[in-house]
Amino acid sequence: TTSAPALVMLAKSVTPATAAPDQTVMYAITATNSGPNAAASVIVSDALPAGLTVLAVSSTAGGCTSLPC
Repeated sequence: TTSAPALVMLAKSVTPATAAPDQTVMYAITATNSGPNAAASVIVSDALPAGLTVLAVSSTAGGCTSLPC
């Protein structure tokens, strides 16, 4: 038998889309599994643009609280 795979999708957003120097921006990356099966050992990575300073990191799953996770 063959089981159906997981279907993991990623969405990334930044607010505001354009920022002035020293302005705070927020990046959000959302991972969604549309299934039908669970996704195992998923790793998401993303490089921040040069010149940015990380102020805070949060995660609703996986326990990431600093970079790199």
